[in-house]
Amino acid sequence: MHSYNRTSFSLARRRGSVLTVALIFAAVIAISLGSFLQLATTATKLSYRTHYQGVAMNIAESGLEQAMWELNSSDGTWSDWAAPGASGAHRTTFPSAITFYEVEGGAKAQVKVYAQEKIGSSPAWIVARAIVSPPKGAAIEKWVKVTLQKRSRGNIGGLGRDGIVSSGNQVVMGSWNSDPDNDPSTPPVPYSDAVANDEMALATTNFDATLSSGNADINGTAAVGSDTTDAIEVGSQGYIGPFGTPAGTKDPNSISANFSADIPVEEAPTGKTYVDLASISSGLTLPRPGDTPESDGIYYYKADEIDLNDAALAISAGHEVVINVPNSGTAVSIGGNGGAIQVNSALVTNTQTGATSYSAGKLKLYTNGDLTISGQGTVVNVVTSQLYTPPTSVLTNTTTTTTISNVQNVYGNGQMAQGKSNETVIGWSYTQTITNTSVTSTGTTTTNTSSSTYQTLKASGATAAPPAGSTESTATTESTTPASYTDTGTYVGQADNLRLYGTRSDEDANTDDDDPSNDDAQSFKISGNGSLSAVVYAPNADVEAKGGGNSGFVYGSLIGKSLKFTGNDCFYYDESLGNSDDGARLGIEDWDEMVSYADRNTYSSYMNF
Repeated sequence: MHSYNRTSFSLARRRGSVLTVALIFAAVIAISLGSFLQLATTATKLSYRTHYQGVAMNIAESGLEQAMWELNSSDGTWSDWAAPGASGAHRTTFPSAITFYEVEGGAKAQVKVYAQEKIGSSPAWIVARAIVSPPKGAAIEKWVKVTLQKRSRGNIGGLGRDGIVSSGNQVVMGSWNSDPDNDPSTPPVPYSDAVANDEMALATTNFDATLSSGNADINGTAAVGSDTTDAIEVGSQGYIGPFGTPAGTKDPNSISANFSADIPVEEAPTGKTYVDLASISSGLTLPRPGDTPESDGIYYYKADEIDLNDAALAISAGHEVVINVPNSGTAVSIGGNGGAIQVNSALVTNTQTGATSYSAGKLKLYTNGDLTISGQGTVVNVVTSQLYTPPTSVLTNTTTTTTISNVQNVYGNGQMAQGKSNETVIGWSYTQTITNTSVTSTGTTTTNTSSSTYQTLKASGATAAPPAGSTESTATTESTTPASYTDTGTYVGQADNLRLYGTRSDEDANTDDDDPSNDDAQSFKISGNGSLSAVVYAPNADVEAKGGGNSGFVYGSLIGKSLKFTGNDCFYYDESLGNSDDGARLGIEDWDEMVSYADRNTYSSYMNF
């Protein structure tokens, strides 16, 4: 017979249960630890790939920057870029087709870039394909496409880097669009109340610059370089904003701060042969007979000064001219009752066909010195409307018909035969009728007829009576009328065709000197009844429109070190200047990361090299 110790058995059973639970917990911990390690590993991989995605985007954008530099470069050599065949196309790989950027973590990277220049109306564009190859796992790619447009300096009506000041109660500023169809081959639209707009744009760039509009009516916007719009001031009788803005008001939607713009100094073109004109002080039309343009079709001239008092410098329609006046003193002075720089354009209507044609003259004037327009002086682009009558040549075919009739004998007594057979015939009488019928090449027919009675006598050599009947002859003549032009009127043309550049450098103007007394800025001044229709681009010039007189005006845009308006000035910004690409650089109009297969497939043929 066996006996059992219940206490010992119960203790053993409990020990077994504890061991089972411990094993279960150990298994759970092991599983959890494994999952954690797997999660950590996955997170690490994701972290690295996320990091490499950021790297890929940075490398892609570096490739875009390289292409944009080439597109904006003046030399246009595209060194180390291949030409794949399409017009204006370029492609390359950075750092090269066989080398790579070294990336932290052991990855390697390249960026393939394809750039297409602007062709016709199609804008320039760039695609960058960055490829980052990690030590492990699949390669990471970023594809980015940008579309580029010119960033015209003409987007600003008036810019004064150090400030803008307006005083007086008669200053009015606004805008209009002289080229609403954006087609330079069509004639411009002159300013009038019918096309007036409220898109004037004023701005300053320096942080401590102010924009004080006083009592001027600013129909448009104002922006300052400081971080607060408190730097924009308006008087009790003036306003800044759209049409209908109350006096003494700065429309909050029309003012802004933190404005910035790149305003580099423009220099006269180099590498050209400039014809020396010495001093221009009397009437002159350019180009002169015998002058020849450079290979770019532009005529280049140099002058010591331009001093026109009651005399005009004219640029002929259909020609583009550059004049450089490097004089650092008073370089250009236009005044008196007829002093002018006039760039001519022609709007010609054919009187026969009704067709019209527009031919613009263009002038770019560069100077390191001061410019003044005073009295009745004008610096403008003028459109002359003309009627053109083409030369004509008219052919006239004339048919002459001569008819002989009523032929009778003439007897010795001078009487015609009346049954007097005993008289001697001494000659004959007859009636001659001549008919001229003329038909011109223009379809006009005229007929003239004349009749006369004649006698032909034997004593004069006649031997027989003239035969009755008709004879006919034909002759052709030609008359010509030379071509003629008739002027029917003039109006102020497009400001973009006349550009005035101030070329004084920052160093020569002492712009970095904190002492204002050391300022040596250029001076561009319009006073009295002086008028200007032009683009003024003079980053180191104090530009002043003073007085306005009874007939003065300013059309176009003004960019200078400072702008000052006083008296009765009217300043109207030409919105079409925003479409001008003269001297402007390409900027990004549209940025798009191509993520989907469909997007990338559109450009895969360009990028697989």
